[in-house]
Order: sequence, then structure tokens, then C-alpha cells
Amino acid sequence: MFEKNSYFDLAIIGAGPAGLFAGISCSNPDFKVLILEKNESPAKKLLLTGSGRCNITHTGTIDDFLKKYGLNSLFLKPVFQNFFNQNLIDFFKSSGLNIIYDAEGRCFPVTFKAGDVLNILLKESRKKNIEIKYNSEVIKSEEADITGFKKSRKTNLSSAENKGFKIISKDGTGFYSEYLLIAAGGASYCNEAAENRGGYVLARNFGHTIKNPESGLARILLFDNEINCLPGTSFSNVEISLYKNNKKYAYTAGEMIITHNGLSGPAVLNLSRYAAHNDILSISFIKREDGLEKKYLSSFIHNHSAEPIKKTLKNFNLTNKFIDFLLEISKISGNPICGNIGKTNKNLLINNLTGYNVKIKGKAKLNEAMVTVGGVSIKEINNKTMESKIKKKLYFAGEIMDIDGDTGGYNLQAAFSTGFLAGTSILKNCANTL
Repeated sequence: MFEKNSYFDLAIIGAGPAGLFAGISCSNPDFKVLILEKNESPAKKLLLTGSGRCNITHTGTIDDFLKKYGLNSLFLKPVFQNFFNQNLIDFFKSSGLNIIYDAEGRCFPVTFKAGDVLNILLKESRKKNIEIKYNSEVIKSEEADITGFKKSRKTNLSSAENKGFKIISKDGTGFYSEYLLIAAGGASYCNEAAENRGGYVLARNFGHTIKNPESGLARILLFDNEINCLPGTSFSNVEISLYKNNKKYAYTAGEMIITHNGLSGPAVLNLSRYAAHNDILSISFIKREDGLEKKYLSSFIHNHSAEPIKKTLKNFNLTNKFIDFLLEISKISGNPICGNIGKTNKNLLINNLTGYNVKIKGKAKLNEAMVTVGGVSIKEINNKTMESKIKKKLYFAGEIMDIDGDTGGYNLQAAFSTGFLAGTSILKNCANTL
């Protein structure tokens, strides 16, 4: 069943940050935009970001950002050159919401409320006369002839120019559009099997390759390990190296938390995109810029030879419970003064502090992960327009693509930037027919 006035210049699947911002970016009174959202309300995941505070971006440079997206980061370079963090901050400021940043460069709405960010997006969408239909899960889309729908100043349109899309919702409602943007998000925070996610199914039906979706920014689970007797213990600045087949594969640093069956915290989450069964994590609980943790520790303990070892270790912001654990696994009984610790035990203590190894069992499931690793292959998307290289007039934005960032505002900036580029590219492409 096709509704009256069922033709739109652009149909967007997904009312998340990428989809909403793409629609807002198609600013033209003659351009009809429809957003189809499967849920009863928009941007549910946006409301969860930053524990509800909504860390929308970061103050870093483009070069800083490109270090935060793993192996596919260079795809985003022209995207960020087109629309970046200051552009996003200016957008919200001009819409009445100031953005502030913390000591680490993370940017938040001044109210620290994700709902205020969403309200701005919805307000701007209304100003642009964007139509949003909720509870509208798209189950099918295919190429269609839009002759008779399309308004054009041109005559003798080519066959390609008369091609568009027919879109069918789960309730049987149908729409036509000239352009289609899939911004349906990834498979994180979703109980549905990844292969059944609507956005992936639609993209695959148009010929796109889907890289197997898996958990990103997720807890890392360990095989039974003695360290998990310390759930809730946190560290402000650790170094973690990931080893695959005895070769160092990735490295990160930052905060870490021990859980009842694994590890979490920003440093762990950022490393999780690479983590796999049987990989090894080597953790240094002390971080130095010169990388000489072992030498420094040896000298520090020597210089405090008349001091009890527990008091000495407190200098490194370690909890009493963790110090007791550390001494136990280093076979040091009681609380001896540093000068009375034998060389073997001292070396064991230093090794445990600077290279404690744990074996990875896996990582939290997709429905617990913050982002998705995998998705529509970026090799099949033009990163200067966000248009499909396989299907003309088909575009992508946001987490649906095989792009995932670290914690700290990087994923939201990518969503807004890809949404902006897709929206403005579509508007530019159709400008000659408006």
C-alpha cells in the first residue's frame, strides 16, 4: 500500500545522529526528505552515549582523530576535511546549545544531557520540514522507475536519471524516492542477530559486501584468572599490549577496571576491536613516557630500601587490595622493608607490575558492546561523497559502515561528518533537476 504523496527526493533509513544530520544537511525548500525509523522514538543509542552526558566529539586535530579508528581510519580523512569538530560545535551553538570540553579534550553539551542534543536535531529537522515516520521498519528496497514523480527543469531525462527506489515498510506501507541513504546503525546494543539487521540486509541486496559484525568498545573476557578476584579495582593509567601468535599487534594506554570475569575501562574498550580468542594481553600497571618502567621501579625500590614495601608501592596509586594481591603472586610474605626483599622476588614483583599477562577468552556480545566492528565494506563506498560505488544514488552514513572509533567522541563525530557529507552530496547531485 502506497501512501498519498508517497514520493520523496531522499529517503533515509534510520533516525540516529547520522540519519538526522544527513536530512538536516539537505537544506532546500524544494527537496522532500523522509526518514524511516524502526523504533517508536529516534536516536535511542545517542541518549546512552557518555552515560547520558553525550560526548559528541573531541578537540583533537584531524591527524589526532585518524589514529582513533583502527585500520580503516584513512577512509575518514576527506570526510573530516569536509566537516569536522569545530563545524559540529558551531552547529549546536548556532542552534542554542553551547558545547564545553574537559581536560582530556572530550566535548559535551553544557547541560551534560544527551536529550538536549537530540532535541536540537529534531528541532532543526522540523525547521527543514523533514518528515519522520516511526515504527517503520524497512524490509525491502529495490530499484524503481520514478518517471512521473520527479520534478525536473530538464527535458529528455536519461534512463539513469529516471531511476530511483521503491521502499517497503514492515506494515506494507510503500514509498518512492530518487535517492536512498542507509543510516540504520550497526548491530551493537541490539538483541537481533547481526546478519538479520535491516540495514545489512538492504545493503547486501544491492550487492554490497558486509564484513562480519562483531563487538567493538566491549569488555574483554578472560579465561579463569587470579586477577578477577579483584572486581571493581580500577587503575588511572595502565599500558596494555595485545599479542597474537607471540607477536605484538596493538597497544593502548589509559584507564582500566577489573571485572568479575575480565577487564573493562577506556584502555581495554579501545583495544577490543582487535581482541580475539587466545590472544594475550600484557599489562603494565605503571606507565612512563620514556618506557623504562622496569629500570625506574628497580631504582625506586632500591632508593626506598628502609621503607616497607606496601608503603613504597602506594606511591604508584595502587589500592591496598591490589598491593596485597601483587605481593602474593610475587611470593612476598607480610610487609618486609624493601631492602630485605631478595633479588628473585624483587624481579618477580617488577615483572608482575610491568608485564602481567592474561589470556583472552573472548569479548562481550554485540548486544552489550558500544559500537560495531564490521559492516558495509568501505571499499565499496566513495569517501568523497558517501555514495555507493556499486549502486548509483545509494548512500551510506554512520555505524552501518565498517568504521569504528575509540571512546572519547570519535564515533559520534564520524556519524555527524558522514551524515553531513552524504546529505550535501545528494543535494548537490540533484540540484540541476530541482
